[in-house]
Amino acid sequence: ENYLRGAKGAIIVGDITRIETIYSIKDYINLSPEIKSKYVVGINKTDLVDINEKKIEIDEILKNEVYNGHNPTTFYTS
Repeated sequence: ENYLRGAKGAIIVGDITRIETIYSIKDYINLSPEIKSKYVVGINKTDLVDINEKKIEIDEILKNEVYNGHNPTTFYTS
């Protein structure tokens, strides 16, 4: 939590091959009230999965269980 003190924003990264890291994005968003509307989310290791199939699943989890009405920029990367 100390590493977020004074932060004006954040890049939060989840691992597409480890679904628990996608769910834990919510925990990082909630660590600091200052970043709640100033963050982007990166989903990495997309080269290790069938991205067309997995992206639909991840997008649904993010929208329905992680973002809580927020709509941050989300990017996928290998």
